[in-house]
Amino acid sequence: MKKISTNYPSLILVLIASVFYSCGEAQVQGIDSAESRDCIGPLQKLAFPVGEYTKTKKEPKSLPPDSWQYKAILPDSYSPESMVYFDGYLWIMAFMPLKPDTAAIWRYNIDTGEWKKYSAISSVERVPILDLVVSSNETLWGVTRQVSQFAESSKLIKFNKEGNVFEYIDDNAHSLSETLTNVRDVSFDENGHIWLVDTKGVYEFDPESLQVKTRVLATKEQRFGHLQLDTNGHAWFLDVEGKGVQEYNPITDELRVSHSNTWLENDFRYSIDPESDFLVNKMFLDKDGRLWLDDKGWFDINARDINGGPLWYQVIRSPIFLTYGSVSLETGYIWEKPGDIYQSSDGFLWFSSSRGLVRLDVNTAQWCLLSLSFPITEDNEHNLWAFYENMLFMHSIDQ
Repeated sequence: MKKISTNYPSLILVLIASVFYSCGEAQVQGIDSAESRDCIGPLQKLAFPVGEYTKTKKEPKSLPPDSWQYKAILPDSYSPESMVYFDGYLWIMAFMPLKPDTAAIWRYNIDTGEWKKYSAISSVERVPILDLVVSSNETLWGVTRQVSQFAESSKLIKFNKEGNVFEYIDDNAHSLSETLTNVRDVSFDENGHIWLVDTKGVYEFDPESLQVKTRVLATKEQRFGHLQLDTNGHAWFLDVEGKGVQEYNPITDELRVSHSNTWLENDFRYSIDPESDFLVNKMFLDKDGRLWLDDKGWFDINARDINGGPLWYQVIRSPIFLTYGSVSLETGYIWEKPGDIYQSSDGFLWFSSSRGLVRLDVNTAQWCLLSLSFPITEDNEHNLWAFYENMLFMHSIDQ
């Protein structure tokens, strides 16, 4: 394990003079002081000017916390987009900035530090931008995103360990390749079936029989996005046009609409587009049955409210998510929403933000902003891996 030294990229050396560590919120009794030094202070802890536009400012950069150890740099100036741990490796989808057609899959050996690049799928010498996921039966899957410049819709891919290649996967009737337009999320049930949510519907795919079943179709007024499966096999997905979270029971074929956008409070002062504040960037089901919608709160899917739907908990939002806007707003600030959420084995939740990686301790309500960024993943030795720009860092949960 290596510490930062003069042998690391010159960028780090330039940033050393600007390092600062402070707690992202008021100290919570019982929190170790050494751990709190990992946190960067929010832009505004208590208040910000209203009616006075503040021009975009560059805040001083900080290095990752001392508890995170530098391990490697992503080759060829690639930038990470998504990452999973599988079969002793980190698998990273990455691309060169401003060049989405350069997307490739990088494999990092956490024991030897070796990199391997995959730049083709099924002998096609181009890798569309994609997300990588690991199924319940320990298979590496991926879903490509819609690439409009190539008139290309979403596709399902699988890693072939024997051939050491990625392959496109379709059903017998080619319904997947002909139906999927823009896959927004993917999940797996206990049978190893793959559930995909497209903007137009929810689909279940059996990778053994290569059969696909349409579970829910969107109406003309709907546009689906984000999908999570609970321990009962129920599919929770989101109508991103503001119609709310919906619950689908595959056994009874029952579809139940939970709540509309009333649980998303809008504040016109913080938003570039006031209408967009009703939309949800990310939906995430944690290990305790909390279905998170961005950082604004969660549905307890194991408890019911007076209307029979899952009970909603509203979060007191952290000022960590306040950032300077790039357009002239009334305040000059935007209260952004996380684009991704991850949960580590120690129970911490990790949120993405434009300013860094945000950690939430749900037991103490402490939010912490770190000089790291998504993607983040955990290996089987309980080490967390995350990036600072294109530099890979590791943190041991057990240390």
